[in-house]
Amino acid sequence: MKKRWIILISIFILFFYINEKRSFYYTEDGKCFTVCKKIGGNCYVAPYKYYGLFKPSDNYVQTTNTACIDFFWTDSLPDNLIVRAVDYRRGFYVKIVNKHPGKVILYNYYDNEEKYEKLFFKSNSYKKDYLNGIDIDIASNRLIRKYISLDKQRKLNNKSK
Repeated sequence: MKKRWIILISIFILFFYINEKRSFYYTEDGKCFTVCKKIGGNCYVAPYKYYGLFKPSDNYVQTTNTACIDFFWTDSLPDNLIVRAVDYRRGFYVKIVNKHPGKVILYNYYDNEEKYEKLFFKSNSYKKDYLNGIDIDIASNRLIRKYISLDKQRKLNNKSK
């Protein structure tokens, strides 16, 4: 009987290891983004720590395992995240799910691209001073860059002195 339980638990652990690759990415202000890559090319990105075995039950982004994804937010609206899949126009699949409106709300950058472009970027494509963000390359499991607003930079610099 004990041997059966060991075999069953071993199969479960092996299935979990093969089925899912999970990575956590943090910003300087403590935000956590969880990337769960699944077999079959699906990927779930949650703007919080997520440990579940299945797709998240709260707000999340569903995309492919080969996408690059950006999240933007401002200091005045830290729980409103704008999601931009870098290669969206080349056919990458992006689905935004907002099941709990009281939590972090996700918005698709391409639903109102002109508005967000003016809001977040200067004419020379440099970010505006109040923009926070994180860029993740899901295919290679790496953080491309993260940036914080000038106000947060000043606060962090003052804390370290």
